[in-house]
Amino acid sequence: MAATERLLAGVPLRSNGGLTVVQLAVEADVKRWTLTHRHVDLMHIFQARAKTLGTSSRVRCPWRERVEELEKANRELREEIEDLRATVSCYAQVIDGLNTAVDSHSRTAQRLRSV
Repeated sequence: MAATERLLAGVPLRSNGGLTVVQLAVEADVKRWTLTHRHVDLMHIFQARAKTLGTSSRVRCPWRERVEELEKANRELREEIEDLRATVSCYAQVIDGLNTAVDSHSRTAQRLRSV
């Protein structure tokens, strides 16, 4: 019951604070099977109380916001990488064209010197 109280209060010690049976088992430091097969009454009490609180605990909200911030930053960085790759590809084509032009001018200059 202490694990139930900690999760519902939003102060987990061992779990990520989710209001699920799996996280309750983690918080209680027991195997999920033990909770779902031997202590079914405790599991049902927890589920009923968690349902009255809603789908997420106080602990998970800040975590979810941080994940969303990181996902947004990740998307922005991936877009920037895509833009930079396109720029590098463009520069590579320009450099190749310049190398071709330099080689052509070098050959022309050598031919003129030998004449």
